[in-house]
Amino acid sequence: MKSITRVILILIVSVALSGCFWKKDEIKPTIVVQHKTICIDPPKSSKVFMREVEPIAVKDDLGIWWVGITPKHYENLSLNIDDMFGAIKQKNAIIDYYRKCITENPDAPNEQE
Repeated sequence: MKSITRVILILIVSVALSGCFWKKDEIKPTIVVQHKTICIDPPKSSKVFMREVEPIAVKDDLGIWWVGITPKHYENLSLNIDDMFGAIKQKNAIIDYYRKCITENPDAPNEQE
């Protein structure tokens, strides 16, 4: 009884695996053609020059340490943050430009024939 079950199992597996053999002539190769997308380079984003911000550590009468900055350094810190946000917005605008150029161009890369 076990040998009959084993033979039937072997036949089922061999039939299942031989199914791939008969479809060999139907497989067609896929050719991927890449086209160069032409996008004009946008202007470069400006560099960020950081102004000096020097924190000061102060110990009060109770022994608690405080960290602070002078009003001039606070102004420099706010200008640095503003410059960084401006640079990030410029970088995002460049990324959006390239994304739009590539998606709207009819010769987009990775086009399959």
